[in-house]
Amino acid sequence: MPNRVFTTPGAEAADHWLRALGLPIEPRWYVETSIPAGESRFDLNVYAEEWGFAFHHAGRGSWIRVTDVAFVHGRDDFGLLARTPDLLAIHGLIAELERTHAVVFRRDAANVRCNVRDADGVIRDWLVQPPPYSTVKKTKELCGDEMHGIRCSLTKGHDGEHEYQGRDGRGQLRWK
Repeated sequence: MPNRVFTTPGAEAADHWLRALGLPIEPRWYVETSIPAGESRFDLNVYAEEWGFAFHHAGRGSWIRVTDVAFVHGRDDFGLLARTPDLLAIHGLIAELERTHAVVFRRDAANVRCNVRDADGVIRDWLVQPPPYSTVKKTKELCGDEMHGIRCSLTKGHDGEHEYQGRDGRGQLRWK
């Protein structure tokens, strides 16, 4: 669905997550996972409109939802609201909970419920072996040179040759 308009940051993060996993966007899609750790459990719920997670351990719990902002849904016994990560970085929070509370989440035994085509296996693989996540933006440093208000589109260190790609994707303006 090109040019999607998101009503909340939570919906945008959910869309980005689904696309990062290479899964198709469908109307009113949902993914609900529950990862056991003995008597403890970590739930990750991602919907087209929002996402959230819950941690249940030793008779206590935290349930965080992300719509326009992250907020506590019910209670936050573990103070997780302040530690709510980006959705694609949720594995870091899960690992932190394992260390802090001496539990081992059985990602391979996760219960996955969803209505996204062919998603069960992809989501299970993502839970067991997540790709590396970085908060560092992958950007190129463009040349700062300009000619007649046109900025060079080459990265720095190109020995004085400059290039500009027109908006139509065709003709290039080159100058030295």
